[in-house]
Amino acid sequence: MADFLTGLRALLAPAYAWAFLRALEDARWGWTALGLYGLACLTDVLDGPLARRRGQVRPRGAFFDAGADILFVTCALGAAWYAGIAPWWVPGSVLGAFVFFVLHSRWLATPDTPRLVPSRLGHWGGVANYVLVGVLAVEEACGLHLLGSRVLGWVFAVVPLYSTVGALARLPLGPR
Repeated sequence: MADFLTGLRALLAPAYAWAFLRALEDARWGWTALGLYGLACLTDVLDGPLARRRGQVRPRGAFFDAGADILFVTCALGAAWYAGIAPWWVPGSVLGAFVFFVLHSRWLATPDTPRLVPSRLGHWGGVANYVLVGVLAVEEACGLHLLGSRVLGWVFAVVPLYSTVGALARLPLGPR
């Protein structure tokens, strides 16, 4: 069931991006985009505890979960870039931090314990990414424009900062 929820989030990624882009042309799609975003968040909140409660925590599930997260966030932020709302470096810095996370984890892994090495800062960076997608859903897809372009510009400026801090906090790389 946990893998089903994670897989659902992966499938929601292109659906959300499509609804987000449609909402920019037809406001009625904004609430659909927001609903898809909410559903993706719900699957992300529920899949881990469900796997732990059922004793089904496995390295493959952690990779699948992280992959679904980055797919959803980069599709969402990529759609915002495509629409001219977000600068290219917003989805780029998120994707770069994720690639670093995976490569660093693989470097630390051993043949008998392949895993993703968790990071508290990385976790909060992931939460911030989801919050950013939600802000864009409300601001742009739903057309509420509560923050304005200047504040949104500052929000975008923070993304590479927290992405880089999360990556740098994983250093030094330590022994293999």
